[in-house]
Amino acid sequence: MAKRIKGVQERIQQCAMEEFLRKGYIDASLRTIATNAETATGSIYTRFKDKEGLFDSLVIDVYHKLTKYFAHGETQFFENEVHGNFDSMKKFSNEMLEKILDLIYEYPKEFKLLISCSTGTKYENIIDELVGYEVASTKRFLEVIGNKRYLAGDISDELLHIISNSYFNGFFEIIRHDMPEEQGRKYIIDFGNFYGSGFMYFMNP
Repeated sequence: MAKRIKGVQERIQQCAMEEFLRKGYIDASLRTIATNAETATGSIYTRFKDKEGLFDSLVIDVYHKLTKYFAHGETQFFENEVHGNFDSMKKFSNEMLEKILDLIYEYPKEFKLLISCSTGTKYENIIDELVGYEVASTKRFLEVIGNKRYLAGDISDELLHIISNSYFNGFFEIIRHDMPEEQGRKYIIDFGNFYGSGFMYFMNP
């Protein structure tokens, strides 16, 4: 087996990041990536199997960190009975937002790939996936607090989906528009407070 040249994989990934960010997954060219990385296209297939494998190598760690935050956050929310007090809920929500913002601004390019450049990959429905988490969590919350309108069927899954979908699409505007960290954090604080006030609608029995 031929010995792999040190540094080639890193150059491929760096050039792939630039190509995917510039053109998106579908229009990105492995030939261009290989040329810019000063290697042969075959070396990409050897190391990453195919174009999706190369894209996957750039985003998979961040994807797992993001989804882990949501899964872990929901567990904490109910185990610590945060749902019993609005001030506690607000504090918990703000802490979650801070953690996600920390992650976004630690890996801004990877998030841009996931949110804006992943059409054609298994990540292209990432927002729908996050919406699914949020809808399931909200339904559980409404059941736990005994919301009469939800239990009577007056708050539909469709309504919860629309609200959650608009929230996540608004949230990720900081990525789509490449907002600097200071601006993005201020945006999300105001955005979160706005949605938090609206969420009070569901606190009424």
